[in-house]
Amino acid sequence: MIGIFQILPLIFMILIAFTNYDLQHMPPGTLFHWVGFQNFASVFDIANSATRATTFVELAKWTLVWAVCATFTNYILGMIIALMINKKGIKFKALWRTLFVIAIAVPQFVSLLLMNQMLQTDGAFNVLLTDISRWFNPDAAMVEIQWLNTDPNIAKIVVIIVNLWVGIPYTILSMSGILMNIPEDLYESARIDGAGKWKQIVRVTLPQLKSTIILMTLLSVGRIFASDFGLFYQVPMDSGALYNVTQTVDTYVYRALIKNGDVGMSAAASLIQSIVGFVTVVTANWLVKKADSDSALF
Repeated sequence: MIGIFQILPLIFMILIAFTNYDLQHMPPGTLFHWVGFQNFASVFDIANSATRATTFVELAKWTLVWAVCATFTNYILGMIIALMINKKGIKFKALWRTLFVIAIAVPQFVSLLLMNQMLQTDGAFNVLLTDISRWFNPDAAMVEIQWLNTDPNIAKIVVIIVNLWVGIPYTILSMSGILMNIPEDLYESARIDGAGKWKQIVRVTLPQLKSTIILMTLLSVGRIFASDFGLFYQVPMDSGALYNVTQTVDTYVYRALIKNGDVGMSAAASLIQSIVGFVTVVTANWLVKKADSDSALF
């Protein structure tokens, strides 16, 4: 089963990447043939189609920046919130955990479509800002911020913030499972030794979370050259004005395949993405293994 659903498609993608298989070269009407590394060379050329408004190198840079920002913001903020929820003396802990479980239980497809509507000119965010401004000035005009259609920097910040809504609950629940099982005796011993709250976190909490943090980081490193396709396609939707600022490698491959039928080029771009991810995770695992062999994946 693994061979049928994983290995064979992988082999097929690798082979297709070296052919001119597209809408004009599709059996049985027209045969396709081997073109060597031509698809890989074309990936780095300026795209000629309106649906590919940036070069592969440019969008790869944005994909890398987004992956780093999304990974660290999710982990850092998720860990901080998890520490706050599981802090001794905090009330309604079960309620807070339940709310984050609900955020995960709602299908991401639904959450992202809802977020897209809330970010429209007449969406919930602008309505809320209008209501707030009219508390201070009843004659204030309607706030009409175009979150996704004007300033490229705003559009990029928006998708990173939306990703926090999607990703932080997973980090919180992962960390909470470990925090709940840290023996209270460790904290009591630290307090006896004169350790304050910060030293307790550094000397007790973080060492207990180390293996999980390393594991989650290594898994994320494997996707450092990838992105959340649903996020980057459903939040800005199919707005051509946003291709330059929100397109990533994943959406680039999708649009090249679905809209242009360029199967060979799409396979080449996906293969480059896979190779970079593989090399990155192997390198990161090697570095972790040198520092702490017990925390390495392999």
